[in-house]
Amino acid sequence: MQYRLFLSALVFLTVVNPVNAQPGEPTRGDTVTVAVSNFPPLLQERENTLNSDRDYSGYTVDLLNEIKLKTSLNFQIREYENTDAVLRAVSDEAADMGGSGITITSEREEYLDFTQPHYESGLGILTRSELPWYREVPQRIAIIFGNLKSLLATFLIFWIFAAHVLWWSEMDEQFEEGEIRDGYIPGIFDSVYFCIIVMSTVGFGDITPNNWIGRICTVILIFVGISFFGWFVSEASSALTVYKSQTQISGPNDLRGKKVATEKATTSIEALSQIGADIVRKNTFQEAFQALQAGEVQAAVFDYPVLVHYAKTKTKDNGVELVDGKFKEEYYGFVLQPDSPYREAISRAILELQRDGTLRQLHQKYF
Repeated sequence: MQYRLFLSALVFLTVVNPVNAQPGEPTRGDTVTVAVSNFPPLLQERENTLNSDRDYSGYTVDLLNEIKLKTSLNFQIREYENTDAVLRAVSDEAADMGGSGITITSEREEYLDFTQPHYESGLGILTRSELPWYREVPQRIAIIFGNLKSLLATFLIFWIFAAHVLWWSEMDEQFEEGEIRDGYIPGIFDSVYFCIIVMSTVGFGDITPNNWIGRICTVILIFVGISFFGWFVSEASSALTVYKSQTQISGPNDLRGKKVATEKATTSIEALSQIGADIVRKNTFQEAFQALQAGEVQAAVFDYPVLVHYAKTKTKDNGVELVDGKFKEEYYGFVLQPDSPYREAISRAILELQRDGTLRQLHQKYF
């Protein structure tokens, strides 16, 4: 009797709680909510001409479709504003999983979990491209006069003072050709003209001083002119050299001390802090790119595949360009809640896709 009861109980447990539906493991056909943000070429919204529902395309969408074939899981995409919002959605259990360019970090591992990495990424730099000459020349002139305004102001004061001394010393009752006229209005213009000619060409022109005060002043003007123009050329060249070194960006080390825009709460923040850049935090990477185009910052730093896509599709004739190469090696993975029942199944699927070459084909297609 007891043996029959035991067998009945065993059959009941087997039917009600089969092995392939143990708690903590996904079942075939489960729907997994995936939090994403606009992150081309990994994920972007495309216009659906058939109905008003949102439709998405990109590397993440194709990868989820391949994982679905391996696991029989269904994926429902839910869009959020940025990476920080995606991470919070998974942490707050508003979504089962997060994707579209989530970098695996030790800090995030403290409160979240990750699948196997599916892409090796890194950070890139977007800068303003060289301006055409008709836009660059006014900027360089402004730089020269901005850096030498004290020197130019001093020279202007000396020039006006010397012109008044010459006019005063050359006043006489009789005016002859080649002299400075006695009246203040015509005379001061003659003196100003004479000072310009003497200081710039070291010659008298068509006006010649007639007394010793004027001649001594002329000698002083010659030496001051030679010294001033030599000094001016030297300082202007130095100012332009410094400007070029401060604005030219060819790698991450050149970002030190410069204003750089990036998306807040991303791995770019830590990298820029270590470099010593002046970080300008934006809500989205699109806002960071807009800040660069507007001249608010000198560079924008973000995930390299995103910058490559942006450079290929949107940087023509808009004044920005991509610096060659990436820095700070990073890896993308899907982020999940701790002890998620989907982690093992999705990780195994990623490894299988890597082994059969599917993952490589997706990389070649989008990156």
